[in-house]
Amino acid sequence: MKVTTQYGVTMEYDPRQYIDFADALRNKTNELVSGCVCSSDIIDQEKYLENLLNHFEAFFPLSSVLVTNKNHTINGGYKHFHYEQPVSIFGHTRGTDVYVIGRGYNTVFTLLGDGGFCHWTFKGWYERRDKTVIFK
Repeated sequence: MKVTTQYGVTMEYDPRQYIDFADALRNKTNELVSGCVCSSDIIDQEKYLENLLNHFEAFFPLSSVLVTNKNHTINGGYKHFHYEQPVSIFGHTRGTDVYVIGRGYNTVFTLLGDGGFCHWTFKGWYERRDKTVIFK
């Protein structure tokens, strides 16, 4: 197809090129958007851990609850739950582990990373020694 611009330049092009480009752009945009979450779904990691802790504590009031998003070891009796916290509008997440520990299980948890409360939080019956917590 030939087209003459307003400046008198004649160009020849194939309209299928533009359709193919538009389809590729639309497909890529749909790929990106499919992984997006609403920005209001993204909350501070410390607040996220606190919300999970409060939720599980309400459902298991006679148990200890520990929530963490860092590397750790745990030995003993517990029930494990895993969640992915949204951390960006592009679908990136952070893995978060929740442990519900019954009384008398003598479960030992050791945090292998930073000990700040933005990485772990817990409530219940326990004895803490630095980054090791023994749930009784």
